[in-house]
Parts: sequence; structure tokens; C-alpha cells
Amino acid sequence: MQDAARTACVSRELSHSWRYYPELEFSAKTLALCEQHTSIQGQMATDILKRIDDAMQNRAGVWVKRLKFELLFLRKVPSRCVNNWLDAAAPGIEELTLKLPRDDKTKYKFPCELFSDENGCSVQSLCLSICAFHPVQGSCSFGNLKRVNFSWVRITTEESLLFFSNSLALEHLELWFCHEIACLRIPCKLQLLNFLQVGRCSMLQAIESDAPNPSTFHYEGPLIQFSCGDAVQLKDINISIYPWFNLFYYAHKELPTIAPNLETLFLMSADEIGDFYPLIIFQHEKFLHLKYLELAIVGPRTEIGFHFQYYCLVAFLNSSPVLETFILHVRHISLHKMACVFFHPFNHFPCHFL
Repeated sequence: MQDAARTACVSRELSHSWRYYPELEFSAKTLALCEQHTSIQGQMATDILKRIDDAMQNRAGVWVKRLKFELLFLRKVPSRCVNNWLDAAAPGIEELTLKLPRDDKTKYKFPCELFSDENGCSVQSLCLSICAFHPVQGSCSFGNLKRVNFSWVRITTEESLLFFSNSLALEHLELWFCHEIACLRIPCKLQLLNFLQVGRCSMLQAIESDAPNPSTFHYEGPLIQFSCGDAVQLKDINISIYPWFNLFYYAHKELPTIAPNLETLFLMSADEIGDFYPLIIFQHEKFLHLKYLELAIVGPRTEIGFHFQYYCLVAFLNSSPVLETFILHVRHISLHKMACVFFHPFNHFPCHFL
């Protein structure tokens, strides 16, 4: 009887502790699924969704601060299920992660109005993947939102501007594979924005940022128009251009003007042969504060390309009087393999430290 009593007491304590724990995560790991389980459907998917429903119902009336759904292992998640989960969690949530199955063609429409200030929501971090985000004027104020991470999210140029204009506390912004944005405009209202990362947005043609205090800018994709306004605070730039553009020449010519206080620079480009620019054109540009320089060169095995690329390196070194660290990644490949290079992590390049 004593053992039974102890077990009952512990069970009550654990139940009470779990029901009031501020974080809930639903993923393959927390649901005890094997790594081999992908694109789950049928009865197994129904059972998993019921388990999530039961867990959310047990937390009914108890606010959750951090809620994470990583449901990439399912074939499809009904919109009504997601709506029920978010309805139950919305009042007190501060951090929300919602990653839905990539094969789901329905493209769940995220309920922007549910997490707006008008409904008393205080969400500070929003991470969305594989859904649609369509804010509406008058019901999309996110005054407490500090961090945004969108990947494969359907949001247009106009909708993104509306969203940013009503998220004045935003500090960290990441956009990946958001293919409906043609021009990314960052309004000057975002006084606190210090980190901007944009990658693989196929329709994107320009980035126009008027934010006064960005310190970090990362970009991956084809060459587009960049406008950073008065970027005196910009100290960290990471740019990967693909394919076939003279990125090193562009960076050496433009970045000292765009970011005069730049301290850290990473550049990756394929096929830097282009037209041959005389070394003398680089001499008047200076990176007066650059301390860390990392360059990744991917190009065909051609004599012209070899000489041009290394002339650029000399120019960079001559223009960086306070440089402390220089890392060079070099990989020469055949032309027909060029398109595949950018699917490999950067750390697979052979490294030469100079």
C-alpha cells in the first residue's frame, strides 16, 4: 500500500507539472517515431493526429508559451486540425513553429488575425513552413513580434510590406523559398531590425531596405538589385551568387560604399572568369574595417578563369589593411557539373588557409 501511495503521489505531481509546462513540441522524436517513417498516411496518420488532439485538449485552459509542430513526416494534415490546435494555444503563446508536410498541396492558410494584437496575442517568434500567409489591412498588427522565419510560405510583395509595416518590434527576419515576392521592401519603421537573411526566392528581383540599424545581411540566389539605405551599422555580409557572375568584382566595387563599416565578409560564386578586368580598377576601393574575409571559388578548369580569380584575391588583400583572418575555398570542376555545386554544403570545399 505504501508503494502504491508513493506511485500515486508521483503520478499526480508529474501530471500537474506536465500540464503547466510552458513548452509543447510535436515531432517525430517526441512522438516516438522511427526515422524511416516518412509520408505517413492512413490509419497511422489518424492515430498520430488523435494523439496530438488529446495532448492539446489536456492542456485546455492552460497557456502555452512555446509551441512547436514539426509534422514533415505526415503526408497531409487537415486544416481543421491545425486550426483547432492554434485556437487552443493562441491566447498566451510567445513562440510558434509550424512546419507542415511538403507534399501537402492544400497549402494551409495561416490565421493571421488569430495572432494579432487585436486578439490579445503576444507572439514574439513565428516560424512557418509550407503554408500561406495573407495578412489583411486592419487585422494584422504584430506589435510584439521579434523573430520571423518563413520557408516555402506563400506571401506576395504587397502582403509582406503590410506585414512588416505592422511588426515594429521585428529584430530577426529570414525568408527562404518565398517565391511570390518580387520585391522585398523593408520599411524604415523597423528601427530594431538587425538581421536579414534571404535565400532561394525565385521571383525576387530586388531588395530595398530602409531599416536604419541592420548589422547582418545574408543572401543566396541570382544577382538582384540591392539597396540598403544608410547601412553604417552593417558589419556582417554573406552573399552566394549562382551561377556565372563576377561577384568578387561587384563586391569589391560596391560594398565599401554600401557598408563602409563592414567587418565580416563571405562570398561564394561560380565561374568568375567573365570579362578580364585590369587589376588597377580595384585599387581605389578600401575595406577599412574588414577583419574576416572568406571566399569560395567554384569554376571550370580554364587558364583564364584561374588567373582572373586570383587577381581578385590580390585586390581584396591589398584593400583590407586591418584584415586578421582570410579563408579561401577553391574547387575547380567541369562545366557540366557547375549546376550541381550549390547543393553541397560549403564545408565540403577543400580549404587553403593563407
